[in-house]
Amino acid sequence: MSLSVGDLLANTLSPGMSPYLRSLRKRVRAIVSTFGYSNLQITHVYQQLREDATQKLEAAATDNYPTYVLMLCQELANEQAQPHIRTAAGLALKNSLNAK
Repeated sequence: MSLSVGDLLANTLSPGMSPYLRSLRKRVRAIVSTFGYSNLQITHVYQQLREDATQKLEAAATDNYPTYVLMLCQELANEQAQPHIRTAAGLALKNSLNAK
């Protein structure tokens, strides 16, 4: 099975992407081709999901900073979590400490 240029580029830009995210990307492509959604519509959905998650994290940091930091530390220390999730937790923790 050969990879398309898009798959190669995605894997180059996101070397730690989990198998789950790769399979999700394939399912999204199938939905796009089946229902005729444009890439712009799919991108908009991803953007909305990202913005919603960002707002929820910012609210958690504002509402209860100690609990927010503890949550990030727990996720960072969770050896069962996917590497990209642990990395994101570490970056969020670093950024929150730098902001204070």
